[in-house]
Amino acid sequence: MGRVVKALDLGVDGLNVSLHSDSNYWRARVRLQSGKWITKSLKTESEKEATVLAVKLHTELTLNGSSMAKGKGHSFRKLADEVIQEIESAPSNNKSEKHYASLITKFTEHFFKDLEIESITNKNIQDYYRWREATYGALSKSSLNKHNIALRKVFTRAIGKDIPIRIDLRNLENNGSKASPRDAFTLEEIDRIQDHLIATKKTSPNPNERETAAILFDIMEFILCSGVRAGEEYYNVKWGDIQITLENGIPALRVIIKKGKTGPRPIIVRTSFIASINQMAKNFPERTKDDYLFRFKDGTRPSKENISRYFTNVLKRLNIRREGESVKTLYSLRHSFITWHLIDGIETFSLTKQCGTSVSMLEKHYEKVKVEDEIARLSGITNISDKSENEYSATKEASEKYKKNADRLYKELLNNCKERGFP
Repeated sequence: MGRVVKALDLGVDGLNVSLHSDSNYWRARVRLQSGKWITKSLKTESEKEATVLAVKLHTELTLNGSSMAKGKGHSFRKLADEVIQEIESAPSNNKSEKHYASLITKFTEHFFKDLEIESITNKNIQDYYRWREATYGALSKSSLNKHNIALRKVFTRAIGKDIPIRIDLRNLENNGSKASPRDAFTLEEIDRIQDHLIATKKTSPNPNERETAAILFDIMEFILCSGVRAGEEYYNVKWGDIQITLENGIPALRVIIKKGKTGPRPIIVRTSFIASINQMAKNFPERTKDDYLFRFKDGTRPSKENISRYFTNVLKRLNIRREGESVKTLYSLRHSFITWHLIDGIETFSLTKQCGTSVSMLEKHYEKVKVEDEIARLSGITNISDKSENEYSATKEASEKYKKNADRLYKELLNNCKERGFP
């Protein structure tokens, strides 16, 4: 036997695949249950074909006398449960791992169930792909990667327990669509959305819709003024997380985001949000530091899902939800904040701290943002030199009403902070 020219690591215990100097064909070396090793030529020069044939050969040889041959195969569900238990018992609070556990639960309960993992073939995997597309629709490449990683975890568990599998994990497909580019709203679109919400909360015959429009208006303002994520980050802000200070004569509105994706972080909120906070304070005169900021007047809260759904419906009504490949959502408000500030020349590192992200992430998703002479069209973002306008650039509805009273509003809420620790 000639020297080894190349060896493949397939991650299967008891299987070696290699190419030797004395032949153009790949060879597989398989360890039988007796402990004896046998070597066979795979009769192919293709590395990809050799991989498939080697796994198939390993399965055929090791199944002789195995538990599967005796009708005692290993349940996919049992192995999946072991993986889920391992993830949930891990001390790390890794959200990605928790998401994998959720995916494993879904495809176990609704597809693989108690199927013996040794019997799963490429045909089963193709059937799974069809089920996945029918269930979730056309997923992006990023989403498919997550599904594939979750599936690999179960099969890797089997391999680690010396359970033979019949598929090549490296061949899991990822034919997903390219992720939609992250798109920001234009000033005109923001105006149209706010006009619609203002009209709805004033004229809708449905009291629930009036309140939903009002609370969505405030949530919009908060995201546009802070760049927080549209989800847990805005949803879990409490009155006790807000601090209003006067530093060297300059008013500052600070919020601690306790449920941040990357952990707790302090943020600075644009002063224009002071009008919204003032109105919410009037709506809840008996508020405590443990009360949530975004609530209906009866104290209850809409779900995050309902808020996102209502916002999407507003975009559809206004015909501004889709533009080319991009689909705008509530999350696009955060993209707007980041895009506008990049155009305005804000230093990238400051934005990463404010938004709880990384420099590489900003460069990856906002590389097309260029500094252009379009400051006039940006929502609430003005030239830094225009100090008064920059500090008190209020919302469309509140600008005329509150600009002259901004100092008074600040002082009232500042006194509340001094007296009881929150606005």
